[in-house]
Amino acid sequence: MITGILAGFAAAAAQSISYILSRIYIGKFQSAVLLLSVSHVIMGIFSALLFPFLKMGNGCSLNGCVMPFAGCTLFYVFGQMAFFMALKKTDASRVSPLLGLKILFLAIFFSVFMKQGFSYLQWLAVLMCMFAALLLNWSGGRIPWRGLGWILLACICYSLSDLNIKIMIDRLDNGHDSMLARSIFSVCACYMACGVMGLVALCFIPRPRWEMWKAALPFSMAWLAGAFFLFTSFGFIGPVFGNIVQSSRGLISIVLGVLIALAGFPEIEKRISRGVFTRRVFAAILMLASIALFSAADYITRH
Repeated sequence: MITGILAGFAAAAAQSISYILSRIYIGKFQSAVLLLSVSHVIMGIFSALLFPFLKMGNGCSLNGCVMPFAGCTLFYVFGQMAFFMALKKTDASRVSPLLGLKILFLAIFFSVFMKQGFSYLQWLAVLMCMFAALLLNWSGGRIPWRGLGWILLACICYSLSDLNIKIMIDRLDNGHDSMLARSIFSVCACYMACGVMGLVALCFIPRPRWEMWKAALPFSMAWLAGAFFLFTSFGFIGPVFGNIVQSSRGLISIVLGVLIALAGFPEIEKRISRGVFTRRVFAAILMLASIALFSAADYITRH
């Protein structure tokens, strides 16, 4: 369990760094779609270069991985599309907090499709984490119904993608290959497919210049590293607990944001008021408490 928790924190840190890098890129080139397309092509290339060196042992049924592989990749892409549609309907500051609802959908789907129930304490931890995620970033204001619909669809798609990640990693288990090897294999397979989709997306936008490709490299590497850690975390502790741990990225992002603002880069991160800071500290404590509660409840259930 410790390995899965540490991998979850590492994924959160890598994704927090990637969020900051994405702000720098979008601030420079004014296009989130461009970053999404170019970065996935770059990640697809790196995954393709690494893939030939990944040898899965005998007894591994790749045929049984086709459906979860397709589900993981397609639901991830659909989730990204729904998220961008939501951004068209309302501000990012109002959309992003609602991604905290993903943990609730994921817990429900995991219980229904994987036939694995949770204790009352674990459900409490899920609700605490969801509330903390909403509180951490909530900026107030009304959200249009269409925007709300798109963000709920994004949460559902992201949840189903995470569920299929766990199924795929489990089906790669042949009793010989390590969890890390199966996780890396799964990441490379998924992001090669995403790279192809990124190439298709490039056909519908102006041709990126070389500097745009080069500027997207840091974000791509940070996001891909986060994916490796995330898949590993899901493999060890499951997608629900993994997402609870990964939700600490909100806290990490805020700490990094404060440091960046204090360092004198307001174009990347603006300074926040004392009231907002106090609210976020409370949310961070609640989030850490949810991680501890779920971990303790899981230990009690197992023993």
